Amino acid sequence: MEKSTAHNLVLAFAVLIFISAALLAISGLALLFAGSPGTLMNIFAPVTDVATAGVYAAGVTAIVMAIIMLLLAVIYLVIGIAIWKHKPWARMAAIVLSVISLFGFPLGTIIGIFGIWLFGFNRDVKEMFSTPEYGARTTAAAARRR
Repeated sequence: MEKSTAHNLVLAFAVLIFISAALLAISGLALLFAGSPGTLMNIFAPVTDVATAGVYAAGVTAIVMAIIMLLLAVIYLVIGIAIWKHKPWARMAAIVLSVISLFGFPLGTIIGIFGIWLFGFNRDVKEMFSTPEYGARTTAAAARRR
């Protein structure tokens, strides 16, 4: 595979990570504010009977899930930026993210397989991320083209 093709595939994967981060953030915010009716108010309701305890548990669960989704969105965003900038540690992070994505059938599985192939088995991509100055070279070349 040519280096320019490998570079474009890496950028395409970074865009997929950015889209995943955006979807996680939107889902987390939706769950926090609209997931369970009055999620934020449910945790402050006095527990007087079994039904109220269920509403309280649903509110707390929704808040915990929303926080997890928002934290994952931040992690995805950081890894996506690192992949875009060809940081050396981003290759291993992309492999870990790809393995985790395998469980999100069907789209996550496809993205996970693509990421494992791209970052785990492609020689050009391995070289790209093992050369610290590669990111600086591509950024400088892009600036010259403008």
